[in-house]
Amino acid sequence: MHVRQLSDCGLTRHAIDVATDRRLLRVVHRGVRAVGPAALSPRGRHWAAHLAVGRESAFTDLSGAGLLGIRPWNGEIHLAAPTHRRGHDGVTVHHVAVTPSMICRRHGLPVLRAEHVLLDLAARLAPDPLAIALNEALSLRLTTVERVAGAIDLRSGHRGRGALSAAVDAAVDDPGSGRTHGEFEALVLPLLRALPLPPYRRNELVELADGRLAKADLFFAELGVLVELDSRTWHQQRLAMDSDRRRDQQALAVGLVTFRVTWRHATREWDRVSADLLALLRARGHARTAGMSGPS
Repeated sequence: MHVRQLSDCGLTRHAIDVATDRRLLRVVHRGVRAVGPAALSPRGRHWAAHLAVGRESAFTDLSGAGLLGIRPWNGEIHLAAPTHRRGHDGVTVHHVAVTPSMICRRHGLPVLRAEHVLLDLAARLAPDPLAIALNEALSLRLTTVERVAGAIDLRSGHRGRGALSAAVDAAVDDPGSGRTHGEFEALVLPLLRALPLPPYRRNELVELADGRLAKADLFFAELGVLVELDSRTWHQQRLAMDSDRRRDQQALAVGLVTFRVTWRHATREWDRVSADLLALLRARGHARTAGMSGPS
């Protein structure tokens, strides 16, 4: 709690000092006390930092991204404040002309809206992590491309403007942005039917390593090939990406190969992608035939 809150509860400054000396209260930041000696939880650290910097402050950068769920929190605490404030131990304060319209709430804590957090992230992240954070924010519907562009225009002197503009341009250029799996199937399945494919089954449950069952969009059982349709809505988040890669590993462990098709593949590179798929199926067929006809 802030010492002002303790005073509002009826404690005098002398009583607060005595409680601190007796370790009933612990100094966390200048003007902020915690009850007891126990370490603060992550949420407690956030609240203590916010109280220390001031009620008009809001979280941003890596801590803001963590609270919004667009990037894992690494323990750093960053707050934006409309006036110059001194920093505190473990707390970085950014001077930002914060207005109420720029703030949302997470777990009761004030956080800059995703477009402004992304702008602050853009000043420190490499292009790939920034693109992932932008995709996370868009997929969670925390912001839109238009709102991100508006934040870039509003904060015209920000050093992250160029990097975030490039990330937005790349996202806009992605033809699969925001597409659902159903839309993707409606696009790709007619393209697949036009190919000279061997028999396959759709939405088939396949057993992978460790007995895990996974549903394959298309399964060429005789050839041991799974085809996955990676729509952006389902596959753009980091956890989904990691899960997909782990599934591919478990498939390989039992001799199955995964061939992934994205919206861009289907709309811009289908001739080459479909040729590669057919080549893979032929190669697997030849390998199976050679294995069956070889010496026992």
